[in-house]
Amino acid sequence: MKKLSRALHFISVAVISGLLIYICFYLSDFGYFGSPFFERLHTPSSTIYYVFVHLLIIALTFSIYLIYKSERKMSEVNNVSKQVEVTNEAMKRILKANGFYEKLREFFDGMLRIVPLSRAGVFLKIDNDYKYNVLTDSDENDRRYFIECIDKKSGEITLKSFALPDSVLYIAFFDKISDRKMQELDKYAKLVIPLLENARRVDALEKDIAAQINKIERYKSISKLIVSVGDQWTLEQTYWKIVEVVSDIFDARSTSIIDVSGQQSQWKFIAVKNVAGDVLSVVSEKIKDVNFGGNLRVIKENKEVLYFKDVVKSSEWITIRDYPFSYIGIPIILYGQVISVLNIDGYKPSQFDEEDVQFAQSLVPILSGIVEKNVLLEQYNVFSITDPLTGLYNRRELEKRLSGEIERAKRYSHPLSIIELDLDNFKKWNDTYGHLEGDRLLKEFADIILKSVRSIDVPCRIGGDEFMVILPETKVREARVISNRIAKLVKNARFDEKVRISVSIGIAEYRGENSEVFFKRVDDALYLAKTSEARKVITAD
Repeated sequence: MKKLSRALHFISVAVISGLLIYICFYLSDFGYFGSPFFERLHTPSSTIYYVFVHLLIIALTFSIYLIYKSERKMSEVNNVSKQVEVTNEAMKRILKANGFYEKLREFFDGMLRIVPLSRAGVFLKIDNDYKYNVLTDSDENDRRYFIECIDKKSGEITLKSFALPDSVLYIAFFDKISDRKMQELDKYAKLVIPLLENARRVDALEKDIAAQINKIERYKSISKLIVSVGDQWTLEQTYWKIVEVVSDIFDARSTSIIDVSGQQSQWKFIAVKNVAGDVLSVVSEKIKDVNFGGNLRVIKENKEVLYFKDVVKSSEWITIRDYPFSYIGIPIILYGQVISVLNIDGYKPSQFDEEDVQFAQSLVPILSGIVEKNVLLEQYNVFSITDPLTGLYNRRELEKRLSGEIERAKRYSHPLSIIELDLDNFKKWNDTYGHLEGDRLLKEFADIILKSVRSIDVPCRIGGDEFMVILPETKVREARVISNRIAKLVKNARFDEKVRISVSIGIAEYRGENSEVFFKRVDDALYLAKTSEARKVITAD
């Protein structure tokens, strides 16, 4: 309906413009000759003249229609471009902000830049109390009225709510805004809320860590773990750092972490300190046996610390050379499930006491929080460099990787090639089957690319149905082999008989130019491939 309404709008503008031109011509002609033009159509020359004039009026009308439509389209494009720019700037400010509340403030400021509102506010509700708010007007009466409307779900305000860890975030405003602006606000909120959730978790984690350190002063060495495990650590590095620090805290001769996230047959050691290789080899196999590993099963099921004063009393304990006397097992919990167990081994009788057990229990949320933080960071890092639909690298990561590969190629005089790929008839596929099927096709095409390239290659989706692959240590001849392999797999895939899908590929080998020229060369090659009927893989000059 919107497209029909817009088309009628354009046509009405053109018709009115044409009528005005026609009336002006009619009055001008009548004023000059003193009679209507149709009374002077008795000669061929006058007929030809007026036919030409009328055709010219029609042409002018059509030109006005096209100009008006083009201007409206350009205006829409500019609006979208401006909106994207404002959103990107707001996201940058939020990412740079320190702490949850600063990010929340930046979120509100960005919202006002995207959707200007005269009376609006964001409110954070924690434990049925509004702990934090930001308003366009700092008047306390305004704040109380907003909160009253939120509690009563009053129709006097527009209200949106988002669940955050241990809290609820409300956006409230009085202004009436268009559906388009509301959609822009929703898109912006959906981008930012995950960042606020992460900041909220990190904020809660840091408070919990501080509380634990203050509560158990004699174990101040836990701060070593908190300081050591920073944002730069991967999850694997975090596990190894945990076993090192915890070993010092408990004065344990050996510590280890076992991954218990899957079935027992899949359990495995992921970090170990001071466990002999032959012992580790035997235990690694035994813990997969249902007749052993009872301590791990209990920890996984109960999600609590398990303590053995004397491990010999456990019939399921793996008694092998130089085994420990006492044991503490600490669950590491992620999203409500025990994903791994930290094992602390004491080689002295009753080495650990109740205080050790209590401290071990206090470590559960701390270690789980550290792991969760690193998992979230790894997920966020992956999200920031990959295309969410296909899982390939995105354009920003492409430019970063290509810059590094160009520097390497210059420094060591190594070959470097890139290929650019574009699906043929993709628009027709979308028009025929819809965008969901279009997304499925893009995923399958991305899988074909992944199967065709090497582990050192960098496959990327740069937008729409356009893809690019960086091929380090690759000459143009080898790049053609890879390109032909992809083209053949696409051809053999036979996605559908009604819409024939193929791929056009441009290839360019690096010649010492800057990245812009390099991109231009491969882009020109792709254009030739797209416009060629016979050759679908073309190498840049």
